[in-house]
Amino acid sequence: MRSTFSALTMLGTLMLYGGGASAGSGGAVGGLGTPLLAICNYLGMDMDHCPTWVQFASNLSPEITEIAALTNANPGGVRSMFLDVNPSPIAFVIPPDNAVSAVNPTQAFFAPNNLSHLSPIAFIKGSYFYFADTGVAGATLRGDPAASSFFYAVTTGDRGNSGDRGDRGDRGDRGDRGDRGEREDREDREDREDREDRGRPETLVLAFDYLPQTQATFLRNQDIGDIMFPLAVLKKDGSERSVPTTLHISAACAGDFARDSRCLTAIALGDFLGNGTTQQHSAAEVGLSFRADYGKSPNSPIQHAIYEVRVPLLVKLENDPAYFGVKAQIGGSPPAAKEGSPTGINQITGDPTAFDHDLLGFTPEFLQMPIGVAPGAAKFAASFSNNGDGASHPAVYTFLAIRTDGATVSHRLRICSQSAPCDPLP
Repeated sequence: MRSTFSALTMLGTLMLYGGGASAGSGGAVGGLGTPLLAICNYLGMDMDHCPTWVQFASNLSPEITEIAALTNANPGGVRSMFLDVNPSPIAFVIPPDNAVSAVNPTQAFFAPNNLSHLSPIAFIKGSYFYFADTGVAGATLRGDPAASSFFYAVTTGDRGNSGDRGDRGDRGDRGDRGDRGEREDREDREDREDREDRGRPETLVLAFDYLPQTQATFLRNQDIGDIMFPLAVLKKDGSERSVPTTLHISAACAGDFARDSRCLTAIALGDFLGNGTTQQHSAAEVGLSFRADYGKSPNSPIQHAIYEVRVPLLVKLENDPAYFGVKAQIGGSPPAAKEGSPTGINQITGDPTAFDHDLLGFTPEFLQMPIGVAPGAAKFAASFSNNGDGASHPAVYTFLAIRTDGATVSHRLRICSQSAPCDPLP
């Protein structure tokens, strides 16, 4: 395994000599676009799976997040590296104190609301953001006493309610199949293989620790909030179509969801069929699992709402070669030519990859095509009501990606407050 130093050195070399995208390839013209495209090219990723400065309206956060994901790095390390290798004025837009990030390794199992061992991104009340976006939550330091919302993300091999694992074959009565000791050894080996498989990521868990919602009682049909994230549909030709999705949460009954969580329901809204209209389905119909809890958390001793969403992963060799350790040629414009079979090793860092077979999300009956969340950097956001006040308060706005080792990485510029001051952004 390469050291962190040598991996960062290689990244710097890619940035300087990796052959950034030409104008004809749709490459970026500023920010970190050129080094990101060089990295994507080296790892065999095509343009559809390589977010650029242009695609995200000159926002550096998704590019930093994507580089961190493809190189198993912390966003802080990515920022520092590019400041050292390419100290351009635009790189100084994000000094270390003006950004927050969180990295969480994949978990074999994840119990609902087991947040104490995970790292969140904290958000503050208000509508503050630097790059032209308004009406979104501002990120802050986790220790900021003004923080009111905390976002967690982690991958897990535990599918929760999103489906059962495939059968490995009959493990029933094998008394007539040979020696008892041999049978027990075989069963032990198969159980061990099952445990190892469950340790590989299959599901993305999103948790929203929302402190202002201290009231557990809702009225029937009351709007509770919205969670926004992208799903991807795997089309029959093997390509993917992005589906911006909103999970709308409302009260299905009048009552106390602290006693009966079924009182809150979630409806998924999006153009799943790709026909230019918005369809709505229950969360379960698109393979999502939603739950709401009321209790204490690592961020507050006062009981409040904690929302959780589980999303199946959509990771495919042809579309996400970096996640399988496929070698690619350096130079030229994406997509780069792939060489040979997956190696299971990240070709930049030397780390083992967490994926050894395609993950095809969930196939809804109404769609007949797999749908799930792709690993690349994308925007995740949420807004919730405060104790039934009828308003929608921005709670989360961040960029999230899944690293090739299965860890989640999220990154956001933060705002400055009196309780957590930082140098103002230029």
